Amino acid sequence: MPPIQSPDDNIISARLPSWPVIVGIPAVLAAFMLLLHLSDANMTLFWWLNGFSRYTGEPLWANITLLGEGLLAVALLAPIARWRRDIAWSLFLSAIIAIAVVFGLKELFAVPRPALVLAAADINIIGPRLSVVSFPSGHTATITIFATILVLHLNRGYLYVIALLAILLVGLSRVVVGAHWPMDVLGGMLLGWWLALAGIRMAQHLSFGVERNWQTAVCVFSLTAAALFWGAETGQHLAVLLQRSAAVAAGVLGLLTLAKLWWPTKNRDL
Repeated sequence: MPPIQSPDDNIISARLPSWPVIVGIPAVLAAFMLLLHLSDANMTLFWWLNGFSRYTGEPLWANITLLGEGLLAVALLAPIARWRRDIAWSLFLSAIIAIAVVFGLKELFAVPRPALVLAAADINIIGPRLSVVSFPSGHTATITIFATILVLHLNRGYLYVIALLAILLVGLSRVVVGAHWPMDVLGGMLLGWWLALAGIRMAQHLSFGVERNWQTAVCVFSLTAAALFWGAETGQHLAVLLQRSAAVAAGVLGLLTLAKLWWPTKNRDL
């Protein structure tokens, strides 16, 4: 694995997209949400997508949906910091904002989840049976933030494709497992896009975050999340192996990052 990035090297390397892109993507997502609302197709689309597990099996979607867990995203900050401090700092700031915004919007809109609206015979549930605060989808917002920040920092063509697939699959999984409406997923994408851009912009203004003391705080935050993720009650019992493996890997790599921060080889990273 490459050494920790020096604070003097490309402190915050991400480039925000042009304004037509910044505004255009949310506009498209909002248009689809409006179309679902006006055509009353939100429930119809849910029924169609919710049945996908009949063709693939339930474990696939249980594991995919786990990739949108907020604790997992935070647990990966320390491993990422060993490779790129600027990316970890942008993700950290976005995560802090997202915790407040996502839960605030859920309580504000108080949209009932599919399990509360539909009869048990009309819905296939994989994992926990959730009933309240449906909009927006937190898992979708999380994966959108994570993927967007990575591609805007790294600017590799193939990463755009991978990021889009990850966002679509995790978003789709939230409908397949019966946790969210399609509109919740679109709302999570829209919110995640804005939060990712906000995190990058804040990181550019607060560039001191790549310094060792601040990166140490990021690592501690990340390691705490990894420890919590190990025993977190996600309700996705079909994905326990992935959950535990990811928690251990993130914890070990996070500890190595912390060690590298404070005991760099020949002081080359300070």
